[in-house]
Amino acid sequence: MNDQFRAAMDSTEEKMKALQAAYSRQVAQFSTELTGQLMINIDEAGKFKPLVRRGRYLHNLVKSMSPKLLDGVYDLLLQSSAFSLDELAVLPNSGDIARPSLLTLEKTAGEGYKRIFNDMKSLTVSLVDGLKTEIEALTVSPKSMNLSAKILASKTNHTVGQAKTLINTGMAQVQREVYSEALDSMPEKKNRFAVYMGPDDRVTRPFCDVLVGKAINSKLFPRLKNNQKGASSFTLNCGGWNCRHRLLPVTSGYIERNKIPKATARTVAKANAAAKEKKKRRASA
Repeated sequence: MNDQFRAAMDSTEEKMKALQAAYSRQVAQFSTELTGQLMINIDEAGKFKPLVRRGRYLHNLVKSMSPKLLDGVYDLLLQSSAFSLDELAVLPNSGDIARPSLLTLEKTAGEGYKRIFNDMKSLTVSLVDGLKTEIEALTVSPKSMNLSAKILASKTNHTVGQAKTLINTGMAQVQREVYSEALDSMPEKKNRFAVYMGPDDRVTRPFCDVLVGKAINSKLFPRLKNNQKGASSFTLNCGGWNCRHRLLPVTSGYIERNKIPKATARTVAKANAAAKEKKKRRASA
């Protein structure tokens, strides 16, 4: 890839980090405020008021505060999808690849928001159940106010971490969907290729490490298995949760001119085996 395109990719990475940081600050406030609301209902002896132990109270409290988890998310997704257009605009000598329209970006962001909205609902349900369990345990065995606050904050912070993963993955997904739209616009269905672009560093997944820098025929996409539960679609998620890679659509002529290596059936098998091995090591750890 030429210097201009690499500069566009670096710019995208910096912009994405800024969006992720802004969301992190937003959800950190959610955790602090939720923990604070719960601690209002505990006395110096570490005992909760009977009201807090009711499931309905926790449900209503989390429900009233959960909009903070979704506030501004649609705009984050729309901005992220627009970054893909910036990269496509500077792609050199790639042939006639259509640039998705603003309507496509809005549709992509809307669909991404629906996915995140549904996943976030599941997170808040789990949070209510987790808080209820912790409060029941603290009722049976009261702790100091300071320790109780740490226990409850740990539970809400876990949910915040999951929310950030959903948003980071969602922003990357909409970028890939924009690329997918561009790829689908290419006239030769049998020769639709995408280069697996992104970092190749010490935190790159073994699955992604096999694929980085290679041109992959879209016919091979369904055969690539990242072994990531809940984020298994290669087209939408590449390597899975929090994956930093994307599928840049290019023509076969571009691949030949730039001598980009093509992925083969053997490459697919190697990537799938790497993903399976990592999952096995994680399970045995």
